[in-house]
Amino acid sequence: MKTSSSVPPTLRFGMFELNPRAGELRKKGMKIRLQGQPVEILLMLLERPGETLTREELQKKLWPADTFVDFEQGLNNAMKRLRAALDDNAESPHFIETLPRHGYRFIGSVNGSELTRPTVTNDDRKESASTDQEDGRKLQSEVLLAYCYLRGQAHLVAKQGKEAAAQFRKITDHRGALPNFLFGVMAHLGLARAYALDGDAVKSRAAYEEFFALWEAADSNIPIFQQAKMEYARLR
Repeated sequence: MKTSSSVPPTLRFGMFELNPRAGELRKKGMKIRLQGQPVEILLMLLERPGETLTREELQKKLWPADTFVDFEQGLNNAMKRLRAALDDNAESPHFIETLPRHGYRFIGSVNGSELTRPTVTNDDRKESASTDQEDGRKLQSEVLLAYCYLRGQAHLVAKQGKEAAAQFRKITDHRGALPNFLFGVMAHLGLARAYALDGDAVKSRAAYEEFFALWEAADSNIPIFQQAKMEYARLR
């Protein structure tokens, strides 16, 4: 783990201590099984106690631009593992405070240095309520798109090309940014297969090519990508 020369050899907070160089987290001297991104996130938070660590900073640091992953899910999973290791609760945190749709902030004391927690104003509460509503709409949209995707897959299994295409188009024709980018990528593959099943080779090839373009930065050795390549070749 790379660390700044200004970071102390051991960072202590509550009953925990983190050795930045070894990447080891301990509680009352007992080593906790935690490594990888959760430890990296913890170190970044401990280096800047009381300051906001934005989601954009985390993405640039831990999920490089050439890495094809669902960043939102990856970050949420890493934070869940970190909070579980610290026995922390997102609703009533002792160490890590969530700033909805913005980032995270370490609110505990590090190596005995007490932090003054920012005062929450009425404007902050209004912004938080507005953000919660937006998050709710995003979740609702994700559920709806997931439902369309599953229906499309079911129609493919039943060899119903037109019905499958109609479901996948609800995703590919979605206005604005998709709440889950992976749905958009996989929907183009589903659409390509639906058109092929319906005998429309022209539209099928176009959908396959769109899928390949969206998958450009991903690992081309993944089986589903290789399978799509073989399906596309049979259309030519």
